[in-house]
Amino acid sequence: METTEAWLYLSLETVIGIIILSIIGIIVINIFKNINQLYNYIENDIKYILNTTRLIIRI
Repeated sequence: METTEAWLYLSLETVIGIIILSIIGIIVINIFKNINQLYNYIENDIKYILNTTRLIIRI
């Protein structure tokens, strides 16, 4: 009977560990997505600034 209890606790710990790791993974993936989005915004802003300065220089 003790061995089945030990296996039950072990499997419960494994399930909790997998859940925690998946939550951490989701958080990390979302952080990377946000960084990528921010980089795209900054890149578009820089392109806009460069284009406007080119227009100003032409005028």
